[in-house]
Amino acid sequence: MRLLVGLHHLELGGSQLNALDLALRMRDRGHHVALLGTHTGRPGPMADLARERGLEITLVRHPRERTRPVAPYRAAVAAELTRLVREQRFDLVHTYEYPLALDAVYGPHARLGTPLVSTVYTMRLPRWLPRNITLVAAYEEIAAAARACGQNCLLIEPPVDTDADSPQAVDGAAYRAGLGISPEEIVVGIVTRLEPEMKAEGVVRAMEAVRRLDPEIPLRLLVVGTGPSYDELAARGAEVNEALGRQAVLVPGALGDPRPAYAASDISVGMGGSAVRGMSFARPLIVIGTRGFSRTFRPDTADHFLHVGYYGVGEGIEDPDPLAGQIRELALDAGLRSELGSWSRRLVVDRYSLDAAANRLEHIYLEARTGQRRRGSELARTAVYRAVADMVPDGAKTGLRPMARRVLGQRA
Repeated sequence: MRLLVGLHHLELGGSQLNALDLALRMRDRGHHVALLGTHTGRPGPMADLARERGLEITLVRHPRERTRPVAPYRAAVAAELTRLVREQRFDLVHTYEYPLALDAVYGPHARLGTPLVSTVYTMRLPRWLPRNITLVAAYEEIAAAARACGQNCLLIEPPVDTDADSPQAVDGAAYRAGLGISPEEIVVGIVTRLEPEMKAEGVVRAMEAVRRLDPEIPLRLLVVGTGPSYDELAARGAEVNEALGRQAVLVPGALGDPRPAYAASDISVGMGGSAVRGMSFARPLIVIGTRGFSRTFRPDTADHFLHVGYYGVGEGIEDPDPLAGQIRELALDAGLRSELGSWSRRLVVDRYSLDAAANRLEHIYLEARTGQRRRGSELARTAVYRAVADMVPDGAKTGLRPMARRVLGQRA
């Protein structure tokens, strides 16, 4: 099978790393695999990482997300996708995240009839995503909610290469030493894309939690990543350091290979795929979310996260004290850190194997090639609903949905 895998940006992130890992597994199984990545200026490190792994990658620059305020897709990206598929005769396109999914829907899927699979790592799939393509979600609750809206949504939990992402595979001590962290210090690690949506709030809470922790605890917060919120978060970290009179918060930027940051941490704080990777390094995990959510991942909380995903929404009070208490408990108890870290590693090996995910994905590809059809009505539906999502306040959307259904003559 000839597969074109699309990355919605080329910065390091869980979605991009999962896409690359699975693309390599498909290549190892005898499929021809190529990548396409979009960027707004200078391509990110994923482009070099893909080339180092022996995958050809086409880079597509776009000046902004969409060409018009209500355009559901980016015309230049859709055109490049169509050209690549036509010229290189790809049998299927697999995109990651919904901006690129829309480009592929209005590009090779609509124009050439190319089957499309799209993995979307959000905690809720947008209702306006087309229902005639194959969607892949990360957790069953999300997939079930999408299916209830009529979408064809399947499940692949975020995979981990447990051989490469392991404490034996990477030298975390050298990375710590390079940052001036002594072996006696306890490192709380966050490895993430630094974005204002979902991510920045939790990082700020972690910084404020460190500010409130007992000064006698030899603790460092290590925030590894880059993105639109980097400057703001680096400045916030500097404020905390000035208030404490020491370098308690480190924001060194992104790593081309983020594994040393995971290995250097004693406690992992994160969400989504990054949370699972931290556990693969045998580190205890505190799951963070939005609106003040944080919770330690342990046997008595595992069922919740295994069902709904490594994320949560709090009650809107962005109080750092709960997170500070969770960090304090782990920082003061080396035995608990070891016990939860070992248990987390076993869970990841048993449940999130990359080979198991590749088996599932290969089956999804085969089904998509034989079962998908172009449907012009879905293009119209997606365009209308995306416009409503962009232009109408949330409170007014419920009343407009029945009108949209009457106009389109179909169920929302």
